[in-house]
Amino acid sequence: MWSVSLLCMVPMRMPISDEARAALDLLKDVRAKVAATEDLKSNSEVAGDLHTLISVLESPVFQSILNIKDSLRELKRQVQLHPSILPADFDITPGGELVLSLPSSPPSNAAPGTDSSGRNGVGVSTQNEGVALINRHQQEQEQVKEVHDSCL
Repeated sequence: MWSVSLLCMVPMRMPISDEARAALDLLKDVRAKVAATEDLKSNSEVAGDLHTLISVLESPVFQSILNIKDSLRELKRQVQLHPSILPADFDITPGGELVLSLPSSPPSNAAPGTDSSGRNGVGVSTQNEGVALINRHQQEQEQVKEVHDSCL
């Protein structure tokens, strides 16, 4: 029930890397139209600006940066859906892609009060365990923030 409300808080947006590819296609169309227009064909400033924009959008480094941005956006969404995500549960590849290692469902032999990884879940029975769980959650949040900040 709680995760459903989080879904409403995290709208799905088009990945920024897809937006950049769409912009690149549009710029290539503009470049072709500029080359076909007599008034603009001889304008070296317009041609130079288009070349620069297209070169940046085609750059592998720029594309990796956009992939990292998309991955961080998805990681943020996943952390809101699964607050127990730990730094060991994900990685970002050199190409900027997010790799999540989340269990899909709890195994049938999981102990009561734990999730599929054996971590304490909602069924905390004593106040001390509750305080420990809150402290651990705060540490997890700090670790995720550190990873997020280091990727920016």
